[in-house]
Amino acid sequence: ADRMAKRAPDADEWQRALASSLRIIGLARRRSGDLAGALAAQQESGRLYKSLIHRFPQDHDLNRHFAYSLQLAGDIFRRQGNLDDALLIYRQSLDITGPLHAKQPSNTEWLWTLAVNHERLGDILRAQGDLEGALRDYESYRARFTELLQMKKSATDWQRELVMSNEKVCDVLLALGERERALQRYE
Repeated sequence: ADRMAKRAPDADEWQRALASSLRIIGLARRRSGDLAGALAAQQESGRLYKSLIHRFPQDHDLNRHFAYSLQLAGDIFRRQGNLDDALLIYRQSLDITGPLHAKQPSNTEWLWTLAVNHERLGDILRAQGDLEGALRDYESYRARFTELLQMKKSATDWQRELVMSNEKVCDVLLALGERERALQRYE
């Protein structure tokens, strides 16, 4: 795909295939511990998706893949301890998935990506000491998984995420000294 994409930079399907391949390569490199290589692959994947989106702005699938590539790059920044860049990247992904979800609220893939972005933003804000910001994002994380479970009550992985989101909300409430609110959530 790489050779074909370089030979024909306007061949959209080759560009799309290369972007997808780079995202997969980035995941493999991350799993093997090569964070620099993983980040480079995710950033190139994102660059290709962004270029395609400029030509096809209404292609929701491209937007979703771009948001996911950003999310993966944010994960790498986070693993490297670069929380400021991770925060910026997760917010960019959120800026894409939020409007996608608003256009099609029943699309579970967009809603799931939106929820995960809120969780990761909450984690970073909490690590940086912004407990109020973390609480807002954890509440959004929780709300998105509540929405998902309304669509498919039997999804055990979403049930688990809802429990985890509630725990994160309660942990932050306790850290803020709001014991009563936290206890109400646990009940």
